[in-house]
Amino acid sequence: MGLHSIAEVYAALTRLPVQPRIHPVEAARIVTDNILPHFEIVSLGKKDYLETLNMMASGGRRNCVEVCVEKDGWELRREQS
Repeated sequence: MGLHSIAEVYAALTRLPVQPRIHPVEAARIVTDNILPHFEIVSLGKKDYLETLNMMASGGRRNCVEVCVEKDGWELRREQS
């Protein structure tokens, strides 16, 4: 998980349109206790972001999930509905 993704998850949790709202302390606990233990944290540089952006644009993709999975050699499986 990229360092920037941690901040994005926290921001999404604290802005979810749910009642009651998720308090910032609770959002930090969710990230720390329930998400971070399952991921390796990586720091991405300018080169990494630009490479991913170019790969997304050349493949007509809207998000980086497939690109990141391909880059790391993982297999992306989609459930059949």
